[in-house]
Amino acid sequence: FFSGTVRDYQQAFSETGGAVSFDIEHYNAYVQDEWRVLPNLTLKGGLRYEIQSNPDAPQINPKEPRTGLVPDDGGNWAPRVSFALDPDGTGQGVVRGGWGIFHNATPALLLANAFLSNGINIIRVRLTPGSEAMPFFPNRIEDGSDLAGLTSDLYVFGEGFQQPKVERTFLGYEREVLPGWTFALEGAYGKFSHLERKRDRNLNIVGVNPD
Repeated sequence: FFSGTVRDYQQAFSETGGAVSFDIEHYNAYVQDEWRVLPNLTLKGGLRYEIQSNPDAPQINPKEPRTGLVPDDGGNWAPRVSFALDPDGTGQGVVRGGWGIFHNATPALLLANAFLSNGINIIRVRLTPGSEAMPFFPNRIEDGSDLAGLTSDLYVFGEGFQQPKVERTFLGYEREVLPGWTFALEGAYGKFSHLERKRDRNLNIVGVNPD
């Protein structure tokens, strides 16, 4: 670093300035009801459905058709139930519990990554020491059209893509201990699935060595 030796140089080129425009539509619907089963027991139940309607890819790289694949997850059903119980019927304590499934939306940033890094919209160049095109700081490459070896990262959605989901259960107890003062204790458990991550499919690690 102090000797000024350059390990590599990277620069990206884009005819759109690295920007992309698109719309995402969200549709949600739910039904719910509440039942007073006993004077000291109330049950609640509901069912929610939601879908994120993703846009079509503005561009598709003919060399990699998956750059045009933007899946919609149409199976986001979310049932939920809960209860509230006054154990001794005095109105001084209550036990609450419930279970439900909750879905989350896909951030627009992940869609933008796929739309931009499709091998067409953004092209990157990576130069190593000894390259005649290597600029000297603070200069940069003004035009990448004449450079050889231009490459691009490709971001594509995986087959069977699903929205993030959490299955949540909770149980708690609250009781009045002094006039105007209550004590509460609650526990919650969440099981997460389909969390969104980026995976480098170019890597194929077949073993481990000391390095």
